[in-house]
Amino acid sequence: MDLEGRAPQHVRSERVRLDAVTADDVDDLVAIGRSLEHVWWTFPPVDLPDRSAAAALVDAVVAAWARDGLGYWTVRDPGSRVVLGFGGCSQLRAPTWNLYYRARPSAQGRGLAAEVLQVACDWARAVDPDVPVTAVIRAQNVRAADDVQQVGLSLVHQDDDGGDQARRVYADRDLPAATLAGLLGAFPAS
Repeated sequence: MDLEGRAPQHVRSERVRLDAVTADDVDDLVAIGRSLEHVWWTFPPVDLPDRSAAAALVDAVVAAWARDGLGYWTVRDPGSRVVLGFGGCSQLRAPTWNLYYRARPSAQGRGLAAEVLQVACDWARAVDPDVPVTAVIRAQNVRAADDVQQVGLSLVHQDDDGGDQARRVYADRDLPAATLAGLLGAFPAS
């Protein structure tokens, strides 16, 4: 891929510091994954039950940064450097810049998700504006829907079944049928 640019691995937003995910973040990923096990409406599902699963995700994210020029950041309090969450966007599962954000329960409800997602959207558009920015979320996750709409994404697909596994796909533009099908295949409902 011919990148127009590369996102910085260290960014400061209004309230947080964003650092590209590294192997040093594995234990924090596991802790955040475990703190979210009861939150069944997250999508894609949080599946970081142990260090090996978290380490595999870190390896994939590091490779994404090298390949695509953008990936996930570790979200830190700028003063204490305490890890508040993880977020950004990547092309790990589909040929779109798919947004992702997870936070410790103590960091939720403060508007940090929308702030991090806005930084991610801005950099995705700078790195490769031809790739759509998307988010796949569970239909019941109203908070995530609000966050992605705040950063300019619109609903482009909703599963018809309406059950617990129903997905909503948001994007910053209309998606070709093949792109939508690939995205839905990358994030299966069950």
